[in-house]
Amino acid sequence: MTLLLETMRVGNNNLPFRTGEYDESELLADLVVPDEFRATINNHTVTRAIADLYSSARQAIRSHLERSRVNNMASFSMVDSGPDVKWMMTKGIGLQWEWCMPYLTNAATNTAFGIALQRKASKNFPATDLVSRIASTTFAVRSNASMESLFSELCEMANAGATIQLIEHKEHRFMGFDKVVRCLLEKWDKLEDWFQESIDKAIRERKSAPEPFPIADDKMNLLLLYGLLNPIMALNMMSQKEDTNQVDVLLSDIGLRKTILDETPPVKAKMRTPTDPPLLFFTKSGTSRDS
Repeated sequence: MTLLLETMRVGNNNLPFRTGEYDESELLADLVVPDEFRATINNHTVTRAIADLYSSARQAIRSHLERSRVNNMASFSMVDSGPDVKWMMTKGIGLQWEWCMPYLTNAATNTAFGIALQRKASKNFPATDLVSRIASTTFAVRSNASMESLFSELCEMANAGATIQLIEHKEHRFMGFDKVVRCLLEKWDKLEDWFQESIDKAIRERKSAPEPFPIADDKMNLLLLYGLLNPIMALNMMSQKEDTNQVDVLLSDIGLRKTILDETPPVKAKMRTPTDPPLLFFTKSGTSRDS
């Protein structure tokens, strides 16, 4: 009986009775539940209502799956990668499991860009070290209480109303790294001024000088990195829309394969103003040039 009542609580919005006997519940029931839909809560009522509700839902799912078959073959399904969901899709209802696009791009790029909990597990040590320097930069600014207001003032002076904080990188959400890199590039001049002022302040106060700007020599690498991440992020946003755009998503995926995922053509930098000449990165030779 306890299990049935708990199940009834979960499906309460779909059942013709309420779960509580509080004054508020009674008032709401009097207001929104017509007399003909009221039911006495007992073992028989609960069992029958739940059986009707979930048997009809089960039948609806079975009918949908039958209609979705093509030439008697189970349709493909793109779902979350969790083991419980994967088991249900493959074993429970017999569909062929596939990655959903955001999880696919996350898994495909995580290793390539050196995202690893431990450096020794990385497959791309230079990229892992760059990510570490980015994290050090963000931590240095956000953790310095005496200089934190200066960075906010520098950002506000350069662009009134602009964001005044750096974005912290989360390893388990790699595609958010796109916003982290863009934020650093947008605030590059302010970061240089802030780190220089922190060093000058330590000298004036005769204290140990803090570490210099950790990513001072990495601006070109960040421009290239953002040029790779930005189109992938656009694909993720498209694939998460509640729309019938699967064809557009697949075409965009093919477009990425022919552009940024191909080492032959150059990668175009995204952080350029309309008046600046395009900056192209040639990944084969490891060089870049303006053109």
